[in-house]
Amino acid sequence: MSAPKSFTLVATIRDFTPDHPDFERSDIPVPAGQIVRNMVKETLAIEPSDGLPKPIYTDGPTPALSSGKANFDKWYRGSDPRSTMKLPLTFNLDPDTNTYVFDSDTDEPYKSQGGFFPIDKQLLDISGQGSGEDNNGNPHNFHFTLEMHFRFTYEQGKGKVFKFRGDDDLWVFFNGKRLIDLGGVHARAEASINIDDHRVALGLVDKQLCSVSLFYAERHTTESNLRIETTLAILPTVSIEATKPDARKFGSGSTIAAPIPVAGEFTITLDQPAPAGGMVIIYGLNEAPAIQKFTGQRVGKMPPASVENTDFTLENILPGSAVRSVTIAAGKQTATIKV
Repeated sequence: MSAPKSFTLVATIRDFTPDHPDFERSDIPVPAGQIVRNMVKETLAIEPSDGLPKPIYTDGPTPALSSGKANFDKWYRGSDPRSTMKLPLTFNLDPDTNTYVFDSDTDEPYKSQGGFFPIDKQLLDISGQGSGEDNNGNPHNFHFTLEMHFRFTYEQGKGKVFKFRGDDDLWVFFNGKRLIDLGGVHARAEASINIDDHRVALGLVDKQLCSVSLFYAERHTTESNLRIETTLAILPTVSIEATKPDARKFGSGSTIAAPIPVAGEFTITLDQPAPAGGMVIIYGLNEAPAIQKFTGQRVGKMPPASVENTDFTLENILPGSAVRSVTIAAGKQTATIKV
């Protein structure tokens, strides 16, 4: 199977206003600014509210270009629909270099906008002005963060690379370890990682999966640009949801002595077709004691149902859960699990 012409990753965008003390700071030199190293720790921490890894703030041995941990923690947390949205980013194959590229200088609509402005006239930018000005009179909706998580298959000795160019803050973690550190409000900056060079530190062996967590921030007016180039064998993003939400309830004819549970079902979905050879998805199934709702009496263990993070999980499989797997065939995108 030939390499796909493109793939899409889904990022989370969070919108902010200049009133946030970390955005549009008056003490930041413009336009050049400076790169601030060690603004976040070298490892990540799981956020309980969404189960995703997040950067850990540290004052660091650098100028204070943020206002402290409490405000920084808001950068990549929260899901208020008034200020948060999902954003697909499409990476196109460059046949001359055999690399996949997202580039706000050449990809529409960003090229026509003059930069990476993904939320003009959206979220907190609700002024409705035809010029595209935001509520603060800026020509675009500046002041936002971007968070993105994905996985790839490590191919030892192939010299696979991940490159970034843009402004402002950017941190990229591979298997939970920080490899790109471009904090601060600055003009375009570049970084490039050859995965083979970090194989030992990341604990990678050939054909092993590696996770990537990327955190970006646009914190100051005047310009915004983003370019990501990679040769990594990026895997489709996996999601899981209940397709029979009534599971665990009792069906018609149930009695205390003989409860009849409703069968459960959930569906695993890829955001793009599975690659050649198919894609194996590992998940956990949990059997939990059932409660007869009209008496409160325990009736023993019920079969696995379809309550996310209770009956099934993709990540952080619960202790005592049965670990299962399903293969999604090449070119397919879904698998339905009946329990």
